[in-house]
Amino acid sequence: MKLKNIDDLKIFQVKNEEAKIKVIRALDDIVSKLCQYCGNDIVSIVLFGSIAKGEGVFKRKNKTIKIISDLDLLIVTKRRIPILLKLKKLRQAIKEIEKKENVCVDLKFICYNKLRHLATDTHTLDRREGITIWGKDITSEFPKFRHSDISIEDAIFFIFQ
Repeated sequence: MKLKNIDDLKIFQVKNEEAKIKVIRALDDIVSKLCQYCGNDIVSIVLFGSIAKGEGVFKRKNKTIKIISDLDLLIVTKRRIPILLKLKKLRQAIKEIEKKENVCVDLKFICYNKLRHLATDTHTLDRREGITIWGKDITSEFPKFRHSDISIEDAIFFIFQ
């Protein structure tokens, strides 16, 4: 599986080639499993969160590197039903990758049609943050918001979540 835009990722706050290789290897394995179980239904796979922003954190304990930051991935699908049918096998495969690479993976699925109709006040997906690592680049279709758009209720929700 050929990942896109990987060479340009900063990934971590502190540069560490060993940790970066571990993340890229995990991403490659995850994308391979996603394509194996859901291939024709996937439009795009987008990395978002701290690792996409270059703010990832890792910890070294003895000779082992633990990636503290989750690998947050948005999987945009053509349809919803086929993915749900294959989710159990996929979950097991992802757990094996998490154990092997010592990382946590957070997969979020959304149907392409639903993504295109998200309200612009959806703060979870900000087009400045997502990096397409496989498939069609749909990040320009993410809602765009200004930080001043976040209400006090949203701020409280994020703080106490």
